[in-house]
Amino acid sequence: MATGAVAACARDGRLRPSLALVRGFSLTLLVLFTCVFPFLYQVNNPNENVRTYMTMAIVDERTFRIDALIDRYGWTNDMAKAPDSSGVPHLYSVKAPGISYLGVPVYAGFRLLAPRCGLPKPGPMDAASAHIAWLRATTLVLRLFTVQLPCLAFLLLFERWLRRISRDDVLRWSTVVAAGLGTNYLAYAMLFASHAPFAWASFASFALIYGPRKPSLVEARRPFAAGVFAGLATLLEYHALPVSAALAAAAAIRYRRLRPLLAFGAGAATQALLLMFFQWRAFGNPLTPGHKMCENPQFAAVLSQGVFGIGVPNPK
Repeated sequence: MATGAVAACARDGRLRPSLALVRGFSLTLLVLFTCVFPFLYQVNNPNENVRTYMTMAIVDERTFRIDALIDRYGWTNDMAKAPDSSGVPHLYSVKAPGISYLGVPVYAGFRLLAPRCGLPKPGPMDAASAHIAWLRATTLVLRLFTVQLPCLAFLLLFERWLRRISRDDVLRWSTVVAAGLGTNYLAYAMLFASHAPFAWASFASFALIYGPRKPSLVEARRPFAAGVFAGLATLLEYHALPVSAALAAAAAIRYRRLRPLLAFGAGAATQALLLMFFQWRAFGNPLTPGHKMCENPQFAAVLSQGVFGIGVPNPK
């Protein structure tokens, strides 16, 4: 009789025998995804630097140009050089702008609050060490609030999504921990870069497309959100364009009706317009990314071949 009662409680959700296990997994993820990954100025990491510089330029100078940041902190890689309307060349991030956009409210808030915490924004006449300290603090804050915490939130939501597939806590949380800690996801979630956010944006679109069918959501809201995340994937990473296209094809197969398809397209269009705006302002054409304008001549030579460096495989 006792066994039957336990089984009945388990079926209606009143019994959670693995609560300690769930809390342990959650705490492990929380500690790892909120820890501070070292910022080494000497490494001059282009994956982070150009994105950080672009965020700072948007907030500090209301421009996509990162010339002033390069003058202040020195040369870094992954930049594009494009002329303005007067023919004067300027430097820009060659990366897709998504993560730099997402960092704007974070950096704006940090710039407002930092002086109250004893870290005033250095001026032109301040020592180089003060500027480096500001860049270090900026990078750490952008990492934490733009990448690390959203990546942690995704893993927790991923576990909830897996409940549709399995009621086994150990199996679900092992899957989450394997994905979050046993892949490059953890490494890239510690940097102000778009690799890990691109992963959760893509999966979020997929999960919304293939979520439970609820008429009020299927008609507009859910497809719109799915389109936003599908477009966000490419806004974060140019290389995600085939993934966004595959998600659009999946949406077409799944929805099959005009209204949800239009909603999906409208959601994706919001992100496409943000991408095109950056390319128009930086490179003079909303359909032109900056890869063929790489400031690094070696990169420019490679990317000028084929389609942004992609060509026919060489059998040699």
